[in-house]
Amino acid sequence: MFTNVIVRRVHWLRAHAQLMRWREEVTLTGYEMHWVVRYFLNKSRTWAHLISGTGTSTGTPTSSVDIIAYARWKQQTWHNWVGQWVPCVLPFRIGSTRTGAAAFSN
Repeated sequence: MFTNVIVRRVHWLRAHAQLMRWREEVTLTGYEMHWVVRYFLNKSRTWAHLISGTGTSTGTPTSSVDIIAYARWKQQTWHNWVGQWVPCVLPFRIGSTRTGAAAFSN
């Protein structure tokens, strides 16, 4: 009888520890999903700055049509990825009352 009680206690402790690990994993996954969206937003903004000329190394506006077209394509690509990820990440919102892409801006 005494051994059975000890076995049950050990089993409960192990199950409880596993539950705590799973909860931590859900929390970390939510944060990682938010980090991905914020990374996509940052990349989109970086390309938008290059289009406007404020992000070039020389500080002069970019004049080549090909360069501007490529930068717009990259900016739009990153922005589209934000639009695809936001609906997936919103159920994992962490401490934010904002919705949509605004939930990930500073």
